[in-house]
Amino acid sequence: MTDSILKEIDIAKSKHRASAGKHVTPDVYNKEDISYEALEVMEVFGINCADTLNNYSCELEDRLNELEDTIAVQKSKIKILADAYALQRDEIQSLKAAHETNVTT
Repeated sequence: MTDSILKEIDIAKSKHRASAGKHVTPDVYNKEDISYEALEVMEVFGINCADTLNNYSCELEDRLNELEDTIAVQKSKIKILADAYALQRDEIQSLKAAHETNVTT
């Protein structure tokens, strides 16, 4: 990844973390308090997997929000183009009808 992309990712992460709620977690966990699935994930991906997964999910959420905004903009542009096409189509049909009227008279 380029430096600018890495900086952009860091900025997105810090924005998301700043807006996220604060959760109270204990300093020490008992193995009995952690689900089998959570332990299995930690064994496979490492003890810091929660942080890694959280970072990825925050980045994914930010990218999805950006994509949603982009889609909304593109949708409005498509609507404008569709309306312009409809106007031109109507004008062509009108001119065609007028021409056919002139040709038959």
